[in-house]
Amino acid sequence: MLILKFESLMGYFPMIEFIKNYQDNKRRIYQEPSIDIYNEEYYTKECGGSEIFKLSQGSELDDVRSYVLKLCSLKPGDTAIDIGCGRGELLFALANHELHHVVGIDLSQESVNLSLQTCQQQIAQGQVTVKNMSATQLEFDNNTFDIAFMTDLVEHLSDANLRQAISEAYRVLKPGGTLIIHTLPTINFKLYGQYITKYYFRLKSIDWPTPTTKEEIVFGHINIQSKSSLKLYLHQSFLSNDIQVFYAPVNPNGLLKKLITLLGLWSIMSPHLWAIAKK
Repeated sequence: MLILKFESLMGYFPMIEFIKNYQDNKRRIYQEPSIDIYNEEYYTKECGGSEIFKLSQGSELDDVRSYVLKLCSLKPGDTAIDIGCGRGELLFALANHELHHVVGIDLSQESVNLSLQTCQQQIAQGQVTVKNMSATQLEFDNNTFDIAFMTDLVEHLSDANLRQAISEAYRVLKPGGTLIIHTLPTINFKLYGQYITKYYFRLKSIDWPTPTTKEEIVFGHINIQSKSSLKLYLHQSFLSNDIQVFYAPVNPNGLLKKLITLLGLWSIMSPHLWAIAKK
C-alpha cells in the first residue's frame, strides 16, 4: 500500500521525479554511437522536423530551422556551409536566398542521399553541393565561407570531436564570418524544465513524455550542453567578445510560454540552446 501511494505521488510532484533522476540527467558525455543509427528511418521518422519534411519534401522549414535563419544576416553572393546537413531542407532554404553557393556536409551517407534528393534542382543549377564528409576534417581551404551552421549536431559529438568541429568551422570561415549553433535538449531542461512542463500538461490532462538518459542515447544525444559549457567550447576558437550563447524558445506563443517569458525562466524551461560566434 505504501509503495502504491509513493508511485502515485511520483506522477504529480515533479520535484520527486527530479530527485529520483538527478544523477542520470547531470551533464556527462557518452561514447559516440555507430554511424549506422543515422539511417533513413532516423531522419524521416525520429529526427526533429521530420513531419514537416515529409509533407513538404524539404521545401518548408520546421520552427528550429526557421529560427536559425532569423539569427543570421544573409546577403546575395554569400557562401554558406551546413555542417551536419541532415535532410537538406536548410540547404534548400539557403539556396532560395540567392547565395553564391551553399555546401552541405554530413558523415552519414543516408543524410547525403536525402539532401541530394531534397536539393536536386538547386544542385543541377550549381547553387548547392552536398558531400559525405566529417565535421572534424572539413576538406575546404581556410577562409572559404561567410556563414556556417551547426543545427542539431553538437549533441551528437564527443568532447574531442566537438572541439575539433568548432575549430574546423572557425578555420573555414572568412574573417568576419559567423557560426550559428542550435542544440537540444539542455542540461537545465533535463534537470528542471521537463518535469515542470510535464506537470503543467498533466494538470490539463495531456500526457507529455519525459525524456530519459536512455532515450537520449538511443537518439545519439551523447553531449548535452549548458550555456556555460557551450561557451567554453567556443572560447577555444573564437574571441570571447564575439560569442553569444542564449536560451530561447523557437515559438514564444501560448499561455505557458508567455508566462515563462514574463518570469524570465527560459534558462531552465527552454530545451533550445543557441549560439552566434563571429570570426
